[in-house]
Amino acid sequence: MTGALRLRTKFDLPPADRDIVEKLKLDGSVTIGGGRFTNAAVQQKIEELSRRASGKTNDNGPDAARRNVTSDFDRRFTLGNGTLTLSKLTFDVPGAIVDLNGQYSLRSEALAFSGNLFVDAKVSETTTGWKSLALKMVDRLFRKNGSTIIPIKIAGSRDDPSLGIDVRR
Repeated sequence: MTGALRLRTKFDLPPADRDIVEKLKLDGSVTIGGGRFTNAAVQQKIEELSRRASGKTNDNGPDAARRNVTSDFDRRFTLGNGTLTLSKLTFDVPGAIVDLNGQYSLRSEALAFSGNLFVDAKVSETTTGWKSLALKMVDRLFRKNGSTIIPIKIAGSRDDPSLGIDVRR
């Protein structure tokens, strides 16, 4: 990811005959402003999220190819025993805010996060065709204070993250 970074942390690296990933301890916060993912596939997913969250399901106009969606992150974190734990992670793009908690394993690069996706559009406005018509019946269930709230989970690996609805919540 590229962007403006602000990091504040407590740093502890005790002497030991262990790999640095296992012994390094951090406790702090990080903010990234105007972030863009360097992985083109991930950046494309972020741009799609922004477009749909704004209710623009058919955005094929001349500006669609020049879209420059940036992301802002703000989070608390701890690192210990090779696991990065993020709490109060907020991630926002035009039309959407993601609020998550979870963990990232430095060794396996596995992601395990859950939280809420807040979008400007109604659920039925995030898609087209018969799906949009079917979702009109549940719009009210997800709307609160002028925003659509969808429980989500993010799992998988750093290179191939999977975003889905958390049906258990």
